[in-house]
Amino acid sequence: MIAEVEQVRQEIFESVERTFHLQIYSSKQINRGWRNLKWKIETNKGILFVKQYHLKRYPKEKLVHVRKALQLQAILAEQGVPCPKPYQDQDSYLIYTDSCIPYVLTDYCEGSLILPGEANLQQMDHLGQMTGKMHKILSQFPQDPIDWQPILTVMVNQWKNNWKRARDEKRSENVLTAIDRQQTILDRMEMDVFQDCRIGWTHWDLWVDNILFIHDSVAAILDFDRMKVVYPELDVARAILSCSLKENRLNLDLTSAFLQGYNQFVSFTSKELVRSFRLIWCQESAKWVRPEMEERPGTAKRFAEEVLWITKYWDELEEILQDVFDKRN
Repeated sequence: MIAEVEQVRQEIFESVERTFHLQIYSSKQINRGWRNLKWKIETNKGILFVKQYHLKRYPKEKLVHVRKALQLQAILAEQGVPCPKPYQDQDSYLIYTDSCIPYVLTDYCEGSLILPGEANLQQMDHLGQMTGKMHKILSQFPQDPIDWQPILTVMVNQWKNNWKRARDEKRSENVLTAIDRQQTILDRMEMDVFQDCRIGWTHWDLWVDNILFIHDSVAAILDFDRMKVVYPELDVARAILSCSLKENRLNLDLTSAFLQGYNQFVSFTSKELVRSFRLIWCQESAKWVRPEMEERPGTAKRFAEEVLWITKYWDELEEILQDVFDKRN
């Protein structure tokens, strides 16, 4: 494994030096994320960042979407959204080595990650501004076919599969209760509420592990690899839940601060906020609340906590989130 990593590193670094006329003086591997190799490199043109796309995680059909996402990321960086600027070779920001290892070279972004639920008011206001600015810019570009939509029959089938497995595997009472509560929502789900969702380019992974802060400001939004045409309000729900939910309590002041910033660029109502929470539940409930949920690592547990919070307060979301807008008035 170590030898394989070193071989990939050498081949990518040789490609970087040749393609971009750089000299790499030193490098430090960044051990974050799954499978993709990443390095911080010191060069004759400053500190840069290199990311390899592992073909088992990103087969050819997915790399088509990554290439488009990098194009949009470059535009966002040029127009003032804090994100790493990718470097272009000919007509593509997705670069290949001689043996067809795909990678991207970007600026290196300084900043610090925060823990889930640990943002402050100023950080949330600025994150809201930058998310709104990102969505406003992205709304100007032609859309691909929508990548995901909430379909009740699909959600019910996913639930049935999880419920059957949980019982067959004799999972804990906590797991069985969590999955059972999903059925209560699915049985009375009103799908019509999602018909008015705005469709557009969406980051689709906007949580604390992909946001760098310097003091009270967003230094960089990272990892645009999942960007697809879905519903931008998923970014709103994800960012708020990730940054504002702590110990099973949603901090309404932080939520209000995010929306104050977001509304400087994109109008967003209390009705849309409630809908965004329910929409992200539709997308993620079966993915995170499942038979093996208690055995999964910290990231998966955190996402499960967010889904479980929405499940618990499903019928009170209008009342809870209206308080957010009352605070702003």
